[in-house]
Amino acid sequence: MNPVGRIFISHATSDKPLAEALIDLFVVGLGLASEQIFCSSVEGHTIPAGVEFKDFMQHELTTGSAVVGLISPAYLENIWCVCELGATWGLTKEFYPVLIPPMTYKSLPPFLSSTQSLLVDNESHLDRMSDGLPKLFGKTCNIAKWNTKKGQFLKLLPKLLKGITKQSRPTDQEIADLRKELQDYRTLVDELTQEKEQLSVKLAAVSKLKDKKETTKVLQSFGGETQQFNQLVANARSAISQVAWATKEALFQWYRGDDFRPGIDWPYEDVAPAVESGELTQDSSGEAVFEVNEEKPRVKNATGALRELRRFAEQASPEFGEFFEQKYDDNFDVTSRDFWDRFFKR
Repeated sequence: MNPVGRIFISHATSDKPLAEALIDLFVVGLGLASEQIFCSSVEGHTIPAGVEFKDFMQHELTTGSAVVGLISPAYLENIWCVCELGATWGLTKEFYPVLIPPMTYKSLPPFLSSTQSLLVDNESHLDRMSDGLPKLFGKTCNIAKWNTKKGQFLKLLPKLLKGITKQSRPTDQEIADLRKELQDYRTLVDELTQEKEQLSVKLAAVSKLKDKKETTKVLQSFGGETQQFNQLVANARSAISQVAWATKEALFQWYRGDDFRPGIDWPYEDVAPAVESGELTQDSSGEAVFEVNEEKPRVKNATGALRELRRFAEQASPEFGEFFEQKYDDNFDVTSRDFWDRFFKR
């Protein structure tokens, strides 16, 4: 399971062919796993069926480890892309803006002109991504493999650029909707900033307590555990968000050690898509009992993430348990319905 979030490819829909080629470059040339990259318009890297678009995009951008932006004329005319760009800055993500011809440094708008950008047709600029992206996942770049794949990418690039068409201007309604989306991102950034400031104040107050030795021990204990807990929850939430609704409930029952028996709240027609996709299997006895199918990669990712979270819970310190109870006014029980609804039912 990845210790960090996915790489978010921010792009205009009309630039999809280039996004596909760049993903292929990262997977083959850098050895990144396919599931370590999110791209909304590319099959195998996009939003799962049945998932709410806005929430999923916001989650991927918030928890992602880095953003690669394909800055083209179509990108700068697309309000969605501008929203993603604003959120990237607000969340202080590691950002790789890649200029797509005919974009040049001189043609960048003022809000991007001070940002160090890369040229998609420049070998040394591509190499900068080969240095930084693998490190996010604890990997190193195989130079020979990278250079071979990079050469293939650059050879194909003129054909890709020729086939990219200019995106049409959005409607007034789309602009209004996306301005609201931008405001939502700004609100999220403000909330995260406020939470960070509040935690800093609390930690400063605790550090002034008389028993310095004990205080330091407590701070180190739940401070590191809190960060680890937040990352494990984010990993599990991301994995769970990619399965069908019925599979999510089945995962909850599996996590508790119970059977998933659809009843009034889960009619069979809601379970059927999960069975047909291979995420759930029916008990061999023929009863209406369903089990999660860990042979399905996205289900395996979810169960793996949940096992890591359970392992953390079993080893967590008493101080972290007290910290959790004070923050959420609830017991620290990762198998409870309240815990599941609070962190995963979004």
